[in-house]
Amino acid sequence: MDLFIARQPVFDRHQHVYGYELLYRKTRENRFLADTDSDEASANVIINGFNVLGIEKLTDGKRAFVNFTGPLLQKGVATLFPKEILVVEILESVEPTFEIVEACRVLKQKGYMISLDDYVDDPKYKPLVELSEIVMQDVALSYKLLRLVNSSAFGLISKIESVRQALVMLGMTELRKWLSLFILCHLS
Repeated sequence: MDLFIARQPVFDRHQHVYGYELLYRKTRENRFLADTDSDEASANVIINGFNVLGIEKLTDGKRAFVNFTGPLLQKGVATLFPKEILVVEILESVEPTFEIVEACRVLKQKGYMISLDDYVDDPKYKPLVELSEIVMQDVALSYKLLRLVNSSAFGLISKIESVRQALVMLGMTELRKWLSLFILCHLS
């Protein structure tokens, strides 16, 4: 049986490969076929990428960005794989229901990185990028957050220009850590 997985490099701001987005392919032709079931495609990439082909071989030891559908998120499939390697990429077709948002919260609490694929600023995705209104109310906090994520420590390719983008990139766990440092600094 032939196995096909496409890999697309994800670069940091210095044009170094940060990781690879792993994409399902049914044939040697490097394109996604419209009649392919998204759950099946994601499951194939996960099983074949991690177990059959070997994730280290596919990603050269870098992060693996893998598309997750709603059902795979709700079943907690991501936690079967190391958080140091896997980046959970949420497809733009995934509706941010209460269950999906909760599944994402659990993943973030466990230390997984979450990426929104083809993110569009739409009110329906607000639960996935909540705690931004609170930060945006404090100008100094917003400024420091944007300076932080645009610092060389993060190695981003493009500049983060909105608080929402910064919060999506950081995630809840990292944001809480950052806010704790900010508060401690101002208490002294």
